[in-house]
Amino acid sequence: FPSHDNAELVSGDIYDRATPSLEAVDLLNHVLVELSNKTKVIITSGNHDGAIRLGFAGQLLERANVFFRTNIQDMTRPVVLENDRQKLLVYGVPYLDPFLSSSKLFLEPEEVAKAKRSHDLVLGKALSNIREHKNSIKHDFSVVMSHAWFTGADPEGSEIDITVGGIGYASTEHLKGFDYAALGHIHRPKVIEENIRYSGSALPYSFGEEKSPKRTTIVDFSGKKPKYEEVLNENSPRLHELSASLDDLMESPQYKEYEDCYLKINLSDKPEPNGAGKTLLLPCFFDSFCNFFLG
Repeated sequence: FPSHDNAELVSGDIYDRATPSLEAVDLLNHVLVELSNKTKVIITSGNHDGAIRLGFAGQLLERANVFFRTNIQDMTRPVVLENDRQKLLVYGVPYLDPFLSSSKLFLEPEEVAKAKRSHDLVLGKALSNIREHKNSIKHDFSVVMSHAWFTGADPEGSEIDITVGGIGYASTEHLKGFDYAALGHIHRPKVIEENIRYSGSALPYSFGEEKSPKRTTIVDFSGKKPKYEEVLNENSPRLHELSASLDDLMESPQYKEYEDCYLKINLSDKPEPNGAGKTLLLPCFFDSFCNFFLG
């Protein structure tokens, strides 16, 4: 039976776009079936996701140990993890577009107009509402999940820019009062403060992430204070960028070590040889190599 006192948290960007491919939906279904047989799964929507589609049948899925938090109304409905010793509240904050969410969070027209231009104001209000709710419930620990760009985190380049017009950044001051903040959006693992962390993306999505090992953050609340452990994803694809001539790439044994990598290839030939892309895809080029980009 699934454990009642642990959970898998995923803070947004389940898909890469609002209307995901059928293959992506099928893969998520497989993953949720496997995970929900072992633990609770708590998921918030990110800026890549279509929140309504992702949260469809959410209340039904809660019976199967899968908890979606994709709308403002559910932000103050925590998932409760407890045993005979402790009670932990997990609050999920979906990606909040200031233009779409400000009128649902603020009542006064002047406040709404100002909040439409600021992710910081919208998140501040949302987290204030959550903090007020958690303070009304007896508990030992509280966790907040949020998909946003908080100050202190640097992008890798593969994230979609949410800073247009200055709306993207939010202060980590809004995360005070929670025992842990599990953040999403930034693809590189990042510890802003000990209890405020981005685990980063599960897989690399740009060559800027070549030197950013993928990992999962495990937070243990069994004691008086949280304990943290970082687990490396040893199965994550390797990325590498190469600069060489086409002849060297085809003939030199020095490149054999990259045969299992995703490669970005910058050809040094001037002019670029005709049919270079087709040549690099020939079976004789690295036995297991089938993924490349020409820079």
